[in-house]
Amino acid sequence: MPKKASKNSETDYYATKVAEKVCLSGAKENLLLTEKADYLLEEKAYRSLKGAYHLLHYI
Repeated sequence: MPKKASKNSETDYYATKVAEKVCLSGAKENLLLTEKADYLLEEKAYRSLKGAYHLLHYI
């Protein structure tokens, strides 16, 4: 019986490690997507301000 318990704990250990890697991978991907979205919003805001400046310049 102790051998079976040992195998289960080993399986649990590896399952936990896999779950940790999946969670970290997902968190990293979400962070990258968030950074990309922030960059795109900043770029869009910059272009809007630049366009507004040019419109005011020609008025």
